[in-house]
Amino acid sequence: MPPIPTRSPQTAGSPPVHQVDSGKPSSHSETHPRSLLLIGGSVRAAAVDASQSGYGIAAMDHFGDADLLAVCKRWMYLPRTDAWPDLLCDLPADRDAMIVPTGGFDWPKTEHPPGNGIQHGMIAFPSKRQFDDMRNPKVLAELTRESGIGFPVTIELSDVASFIHAQYHASLNVDPQNWLIKPYSGTGGLGIRTPINCQASSISEQLKPDEYLQQRIVGRPIGVNFISRFRAGKYQTHMLGIFAGLTHRKNPDHRWLYGGSIGPLTGDHLHSDINPLESSISNLITLGDRIAKRFELVGLFNVDLMLTPERSLVMLEINPRYSASMELLPAAGCLVDCHVAAYEERVGQLDHHQTDQRFSMLDRCADQESYNVACKRIVYAIKPMRFSQSISQLYDFVSDLVQPLSIAVSFHDLPATDDTIPSGYPVLTVIARAPVPQPSSQSPLNTSEFTHDLKTLVRQTHRIAARLRKLLV
Repeated sequence: MPPIPTRSPQTAGSPPVHQVDSGKPSSHSETHPRSLLLIGGSVRAAAVDASQSGYGIAAMDHFGDADLLAVCKRWMYLPRTDAWPDLLCDLPADRDAMIVPTGGFDWPKTEHPPGNGIQHGMIAFPSKRQFDDMRNPKVLAELTRESGIGFPVTIELSDVASFIHAQYHASLNVDPQNWLIKPYSGTGGLGIRTPINCQASSISEQLKPDEYLQQRIVGRPIGVNFISRFRAGKYQTHMLGIFAGLTHRKNPDHRWLYGGSIGPLTGDHLHSDINPLESSISNLITLGDRIAKRFELVGLFNVDLMLTPERSLVMLEINPRYSASMELLPAAGCLVDCHVAAYEERVGQLDHHQTDQRFSMLDRCADQESYNVACKRIVYAIKPMRFSQSISQLYDFVSDLVQPLSIAVSFHDLPATDDTIPSGYPVLTVIARAPVPQPSSQSPLNTSEFTHDLKTLVRQTHRIAARLRKLLV
């Protein structure tokens, strides 16, 4: 689940370090890293993906969920997004281990934090300079213009006063509801808020040094997943899939939090009425190519956009890592391995033929005859509650919602303790899947049926989440 808001596993005597002997040997040869250290707010999905490729896993995140502990050899509590360098000193030195960050990871202020390149191997993440550029609104605005995609009007703290004064001087109404205050280092919607009012002096007081003012874009959240590699002197980017995003609106204090995803909407599915992106696919592919080239980026990355009522695309941010919707992709289970391979290839640890072999799994997964559309929804606590149910109890409690529609449901990010979870904090994740025939030239996609099935899946997943909240006490 996304790394915010955190429910700390430090309460009720929960240990900061958890060790497990999984007994699972690695499937990789001696030339590949035998182990990964996953760091982020919540690394469960990436850990499960990596474990299916045979990696030994150590993890550092906020939650230490039960299903994460089941696939990793060692877990450590991560108190802050930039606290990981000091914690590296508490781990056994392993030069063959690769550090793979996920959402909720941040570079410390120093370019070369303690432990980087000393007791652990490569960090499969952009450098601090690259990462800071990806969060720079001016850089992003220029990049989107080149790709035929929009970018919101964005005002940094030093320019707020002059911008607001200019608006009032032109007799323009600056409505607070049309603007958002956003942090440069935000993830999953954490820290986004609406200004109290838009007077110049007030905005300047409300903004912190690491925040900016941005025009609010109305529309449907869209997440696009890519993977890039550097081969033959150039960056090659592949679009993995497109997802419609869901937000968390039960708690007004966290209304912008990531609430889940529906998809993937790839190929002919994009021609449906629910997601009319047909004319924008080439722009998205161009955007992915330009992002990889501009930031010298390899591996997995995600782009968050808004699809406006006028059917135009507006980019919001770039996330250069395994994203929350990637576990819904057909290629889930080999994505982290391909991410690692892309970084190994760039530094010469793998030749192109070895990387080709590992990337070929992406095409094999895309060629499946059946196509599963999935809806992922995070269940947030709407009041203080405890989780003590078994998986079988969860299934029994929602069986009447899934069996009549042949929906397959699974539960993830399960709390490892029965501590009280505060209101507004994540409890668990529900993933519901429904099979959809893969379109072909002989059997094209039935747009109306697909739209109906997609809406039904979203609606039923919402009902499952609502039912589960009643089960929690």
